[in-house]
Amino acid sequence: MIVPLDHSIYSVDIKKNALCVELVDGRQLCAPLEWFPILCAARDHGGCRIASDGLSVEWPDLGERVTVEFLLAGRHGTVMM
Repeated sequence: MIVPLDHSIYSVDIKKNALCVELVDGRQLCAPLEWFPILCAARDHGGCRIASDGLSVEWPDLGERVTVEFLLAGRHGTVMM
């Protein structure tokens, strides 16, 4: 049986050195915070929320957005809002 993957974000966790998201299908994706210069420079990583599309995490106060597509691709950089 093939189970379809759901790329929607279930939860977000910002660890000391990593941004981690858990997807609805149970996968966990983590990327080093150093990939996200704006987040590294911010004193407070709070204020993040799962975007209304469920496919990205955004920090409205910082003007930053990180997509699941980016995390799945594992590329270096960010997508701006």
